[in-house]
Amino acid sequence: MKRHDSSPNCGTVVGFWVKNLASLDAGLRETPGELIELRARPESIVEIARCTGQTPTNLTQRFDSGACFVSLYVDGVWASSGWVSSGSVWIGELTTWFTPLPDEAYVWDCLTRQQYRGRGLYPRLLRLICQHLARSGHHRVWIATEWKNWRSANGVARAGFSPVGAVVVIRTGAVRRRRLLPNHDAGDDVIAALRHSLESPKRGPLDFPRGLSVGIKWQPGAR
Repeated sequence: MKRHDSSPNCGTVVGFWVKNLASLDAGLRETPGELIELRARPESIVEIARCTGQTPTNLTQRFDSGACFVSLYVDGVWASSGWVSSGSVWIGELTTWFTPLPDEAYVWDCLTRQQYRGRGLYPRLLRLICQHLARSGHHRVWIATEWKNWRSANGVARAGFSPVGAVVVIRTGAVRRRRLLPNHDAGDDVIAALRHSLESPKRGPLDFPRGLSVGIKWQPGAR
């Protein structure tokens, strides 16, 4: 079980996005100077803690519960990262669990270092994750963004994700009320999947091959 680390607040709105992997473009190619690593168990948790700002204890808990860490390196330097789960993830902004359906996965807690922002690395990281998941037999990938974080939403959209709906949390004293506002352009099947994932019991971890590394193409200045 994984937990987002932020705290809920009054009037929180979180948008959920999905990408169907059936027609995924497999045209990404390795380019010198850039490397993606997907790790089910890292060689150095201390190194990841230094790059992401998380504590080693928190990272150990994430790995022990099945989350996979994805990191993008440019010229040997860590530039962007994220986490991937097929088990339940605690979304602190909504004070609820999100559990992907079988053959689906959830991407969360992505981060790009300040000096590498504006180069299109975040959407390319997401595309690479989706490509790997498609090869692993998954057919859908989910990701969530806070409504006020338009930069993250733009990156998610550029990576080919489609909006499914937003969950609104309104806090009145000790009472929190949640409401799902579906996107009318989304299909009934994905809306139903989102509802079920927000309500379903927790499942097991995603099985990523250990130590897998693949390269991706990147053009300097690309968005």
